[in-house]
Amino acid sequence: MKLIRRTTLRFQDGTSDKVYEVDMVEAADDSYLVNFRYGRSGKPLTEGSKTTAPVDSAKAKKVADSLLVSKMNKGYQVLMGYNPVTGETIGASAAAQPAAAPRKGKKAQSRDQQILERLQKFAEGDTHADSTGLIDGYSLSRSVWKAGELRILELAPALQTLLANLPAKAKDDAMTYYSTAWAAGRTKDSAAFTVLQQIQDKIPAHLYQFACLQVGQDPASVLPAFDQTLDAVQAIEAIQAFDHYAAMSFDRVNKEDRAYIQQVLHWHRLNAAVEQALSQTVLADADQDFIQLRVDATSYATIQANKASVPELEPAIMDVLRYHYNALLDQKKHEYQADFDLYTQLLAGMNLETVLANDTWNIARANEGNVQYLWGDTKRNLQNALKATGKVKNLNSLWQRVINYYELQSKRQQEVSADRLQQCYAILRTHHAYDDVVKRIVPTINADRWFYGYQHEVSPVIRSKYDTSLAYHVRRLFMDRFADLRQEALQPKEQLLEHYSQQVVSLYALASIAPDKRAVAFTAIQHAPVNQSFTASFRKLYKMAEFLDDHAALAILNHRLETTPDDGRRQSWRDENPSFTQQSKRYLRRRTVRHLRNLGKFSPNDYLQLAREILVLADDASPAAQHTPKKQLIHFPDLVAMNFILHRHSHLYEQDYKGAWFLQENRQNEANQPEAFATLWAYAGQDLLYVLRHCKAAMVNDFAYRRLQPQTAFLQEQTQATWLELVVRPYENTALLALEHLRDSLQQTEVVFALLNAQFAAIRHHGLANLTPEHFAQQPDLLLNLLLSPHDDVQLFAKNYVYAMPNNHTLLPLLLARPEPALQALGIALIGKLSDAEKREYRVLLFNALTDENAELRRGARLAVLSVNDAAFQKDIFAHILPVLFKAEPVEGYSDDMLAIVQAVAPIHAEIDQNLLWRLLTAKSKLAERAGAIILSAHPADAFSIKQLAMLTKIPTLQVRTWAMAALQADSTRVTEQFAEAVRILDNRWDDTRAQAIALFAAFDADFWTSERVVAVCDQVYHDVQQFGRELVLRGFEQGEGETYLLQLSQHPANNVQLFVSNFLQQYASGKPDTILQLQGYFNTVLSQVNRGRLVKDRVIAFLFTESGKDEQVARMVAALFSEQSLSRVIADKARYIKTLFELQNRYGIQQTPVRVIAPAVRAF
Repeated sequence: MKLIRRTTLRFQDGTSDKVYEVDMVEAADDSYLVNFRYGRSGKPLTEGSKTTAPVDSAKAKKVADSLLVSKMNKGYQVLMGYNPVTGETIGASAAAQPAAAPRKGKKAQSRDQQILERLQKFAEGDTHADSTGLIDGYSLSRSVWKAGELRILELAPALQTLLANLPAKAKDDAMTYYSTAWAAGRTKDSAAFTVLQQIQDKIPAHLYQFACLQVGQDPASVLPAFDQTLDAVQAIEAIQAFDHYAAMSFDRVNKEDRAYIQQVLHWHRLNAAVEQALSQTVLADADQDFIQLRVDATSYATIQANKASVPELEPAIMDVLRYHYNALLDQKKHEYQADFDLYTQLLAGMNLETVLANDTWNIARANEGNVQYLWGDTKRNLQNALKATGKVKNLNSLWQRVINYYELQSKRQQEVSADRLQQCYAILRTHHAYDDVVKRIVPTINADRWFYGYQHEVSPVIRSKYDTSLAYHVRRLFMDRFADLRQEALQPKEQLLEHYSQQVVSLYALASIAPDKRAVAFTAIQHAPVNQSFTASFRKLYKMAEFLDDHAALAILNHRLETTPDDGRRQSWRDENPSFTQQSKRYLRRRTVRHLRNLGKFSPNDYLQLAREILVLADDASPAAQHTPKKQLIHFPDLVAMNFILHRHSHLYEQDYKGAWFLQENRQNEANQPEAFATLWAYAGQDLLYVLRHCKAAMVNDFAYRRLQPQTAFLQEQTQATWLELVVRPYENTALLALEHLRDSLQQTEVVFALLNAQFAAIRHHGLANLTPEHFAQQPDLLLNLLLSPHDDVQLFAKNYVYAMPNNHTLLPLLLARPEPALQALGIALIGKLSDAEKREYRVLLFNALTDENAELRRGARLAVLSVNDAAFQKDIFAHILPVLFKAEPVEGYSDDMLAIVQAVAPIHAEIDQNLLWRLLTAKSKLAERAGAIILSAHPADAFSIKQLAMLTKIPTLQVRTWAMAALQADSTRVTEQFAEAVRILDNRWDDTRAQAIALFAAFDADFWTSERVVAVCDQVYHDVQQFGRELVLRGFEQGEGETYLLQLSQHPANNVQLFVSNFLQQYASGKPDTILQLQGYFNTVLSQVNRGRLVKDRVIAFLFTESGKDEQVARMVAALFSEQSLSRVIADKARYIKTLFELQNRYGIQQTPVRVIAPAVRAF
């Protein structure tokens, strides 16, 4: 049986909402049935038939039309399908539409006739037109456009008549010809070709091509030859690269500036290097640090330094100019000097604070003569005070001359001496600048000019010698080079752009009549950019998609339009305006919405098809998707067409003045049917189903689900394949709807497989619950697919199934051969269930898995190998992981797994080689060190020397340090015997270990501590150890050891040790020149300290001051020390140094000191 025609009626009155459907079905050849369904909207419908047996076509149509008319007489309205009253077909009929245009109803026929009559009136001249050229309120171009938009079949003869009698005003109207070509092409009438030929030279070439193809012309006679080598995507990328560089700003360098820059480079000897770099430069360098990229390293460093070639030349020139400028000012000032002197004399004789009311700012201005900025009462009071002195004959003249004097004085530059002037003259002569500056510029100096203007009059040749903008100049040369390269590159760009535009538009035209070209053309359309150089070709594609009613292409082009940022507004003052302006974007958006309105009004089928294509392009993952501030709901403010379709009558969504749509989150109640042309969707089941299958936005899915759910009859007609496709969709409501329609076939294999791939656990549960061994037998790869499922519940089910299989070891070859770590891990887990002997067969595989970076593989292999109770096998395990212990951790958790293995092979720890253990403990790898710490406890302490134990106390791992300290504490005999090695534990950065070491040594008897051992303790860098050493000195000090401590400890750099040593100076060094001389390094270290060690420094200075008077050798050493320190900034120390040097000079005649005695001059009075 085949559905021929379906009409859907609807009755709404108050709360009553009823539906009535009438179908005409072909039962056999030339025999038909008339069936009907009725009931409440959204509820299951009651079915019946008006024909008890098949009847012929005429009888069936008569019965169906009669039934429909009877229902329409009762208030039902045609919602979708054939209307027997008007003969018009509304919306999408469930039956396939014939290739020919459907017969129009009476109302549509009347409308078409009116348009044709209006065109006839236009052809008859201006007798029917009003003063503005309109007939019935319509212009000629608009009437023709509307005729083409409605595809009026009888239009071609009318257009021919119109062109033959075109009104005078329309002959120069380009829009009239464009509309005529548009309408002629949409008629698809071969007779319209004559019309197109007549206006070919008055319309765009691409419109002519499309229109001719639509009226049946041969493509070879219309379209240009195709370039098979042109790749549209590559052409787009190349043109976009050109646009990128075209948007960059590259300033040109004029002839004079280039000559100057070359002169600057000449003085730096950079001409050759820069010219070579410029010759190698390509346009792509503009996106990088092009100077560093192309110039050699030495030249680049010179350029970046920005130093003058002759740095002393500019200061010399400026000083020469200052000198002569100041001289000229002084000469002019002499004219006003007497008046200014009188002015200052008068100010000195008055109380200026009283006169100027203690205004410090005005007082300062008045004192310096800057009276031109005194205003109002301040000026008046000062002038009155000057007049009151009686010494001013002409106050205004005096006032102005004081101002003139101050202005000249304020222009004076820094003072230049006569010696400096001669030095500058010499520099200028050396660098050939004397004539240019002194002979040419100096004579032109004028006191009325700004001084710094003269430096710009220096000739370019001279200025280039002290120019410090080297990097700027080189950059300008590169910019000029880039401008040349861009000009060369943009020449093929124009050709490529024209070629691309012609090819892509012609390809689309050909695809309109050649379905085999559709895929290639569609790819080009999908990649077609909107902005910059592509705007013109984009507009052609957009308008031709509209011309062809190519809804899929038009939707894609509109989506690219709406998601591409515009290039700004068109401004009248710009030389070059952006092609894709804000105005253009808004216009094309409005055009799409207007097109949707017209389709909804005049062609419901086309509206639904375009709307669904627009809706499925919205994507929640795209940048166009935004979240509302409060509820974080996803919406699409910039997708104007989509929002028009979904929210035209919405209470929650509104459109702002820029055209963007926004959500009013504070509002709660939404309209029952917020979408535009809501009645068209009521029975557009196929279109809604298309949206559900392809949409990528939750908002769109919810709309389609809401409108499709009540259409139960349509849903019941869908095949199982449809529901299998919908059940895996990422939207729960859609997936659950599909599940409901699959409930009767849950046992079928393909249904189970689909449910297992669903996005929601509640749906996957049904698939898992209906899995049977037969399914696995029918599909050998099913188990692998379940194990690789992205869903945890499916994976867990599959693993449990594998574990429960009686002969699961047979899966090992299959699992272990797979590249997926998850399947390999399962195979490893199965190996773990084998016997020890069987596990050994997989030894290589298990060992490799032990050190794999996949955590699941490592864990499974560890459990498997450690279950083998065999010492030799454990040794092999340790030998396998040993190399990785010395490497860095590749992934997080890897080290812990390796240490777990080391811990697990504890029975073989004692058998691990001592040297290998030492390598582990002292390795730079933290993992190796931690592994050694685990093994260490299985080895005796006496296997290590005292030196090794001392080194182990410095290991970062606390466990190792604790073990080593315990070993030392338990073997005090070896510690005392090898004290020189054991004392190393005091040089330890770990506070806890150092404290234990001090406690260990503190327990030794006093007899053990000789002076050498005490010094060994003191000679450490840690404060607590030094303190312990000092306590040992004080606790066990004996006469005769003082000098030993003094000489040994004096070499220590620590301040507290130096202070401790100073306690021994007086008693064990005084009067001993040899000892004092040995302490020279100690004295020098103490005296060289800055801002610290005051007490020890005072002791040393006092000691040396006393001892220097007892021995000449000591005196000479002290003289050398104090001579070096006499430059000290500490006044007290300097005085003592000088006093000591003076006394030594007088006592021993030591002259190698900075002290010189100058006898006072003898003067007679």
